[in-house]
Amino acid sequence: MTLFITINSDNEITSQGQIDTSIDPTSTTIVGIRPATYDTHYDPETNTTYESESSYAARQINKRNVYLTQSDYTQISDATFPGTLVEWQTYRQQLRDITSHSNWPYLEPEDWPTKPS
Repeated sequence: MTLFITINSDNEITSQGQIDTSIDPTSTTIVGIRPATYDTHYDPETNTTYESESSYAARQINKRNVYLTQSDYTQISDATFPGTLVEWQTYRQQLRDITSHSNWPYLEPEDWPTKPS
């Protein structure tokens, strides 16, 4: 099964799908990506596809929200957890502020705040 998209001269996706045979990539046919998975664009100069910055940023925000949800329990007054309440409050604020990081949205693993232990 081969996944593909085709694009027009404005780099807009004009068709997408999958076929049972192999297909060769061309300047207007990109092979091996899952259509409609991301906000996908094509760069004809490098013959590569890429995800838009806004789509990638949205996925980073989803990741941040998971980290916040996983630490919600630390804000309950009688909860027990590693670290101190202040450490967890600082961690959670750093997560909320992650969108103002200088590398946003292309964060490296070390750009994310460290969970208290």
